[in-house]
Amino acid sequence: MEECGIDAMIVQPYPGATDAAKTHDRIANLCSKYPGRFSGWRVSTRTRTRRPTGREVERCVKELKFVGVKLHPIGHAVIPLSEDGDWSFKTGREWECR
Repeated sequence: MEECGIDAMIVQPYPGATDAAKTHDRIANLCSKYPGRFSGWRVSTRTRTRRPTGREVERCVKELKFVGVKLHPIGHAVIPLSEDGDWSFKTGREWECR
């Protein structure tokens, strides 16, 4: 990062991470080792058969101190203007204000 003049980075799981909670924990560990250099983002892990729980959003924001929630329409198979997209935005907004 120093060599390229980068002061800070956002770190997030890749779309389709097999165990998002464990990946979020690993990211939080990295962020705690290098405060101010790395910040975590919670990434939706919705599948076609189930929606992620608001609890993981809450945990990422409150416990892991993540600074954002990412929704990638193609990578997460969510249309932003759909019911699932609306749920994602409402859930993220709910925890953003706390």
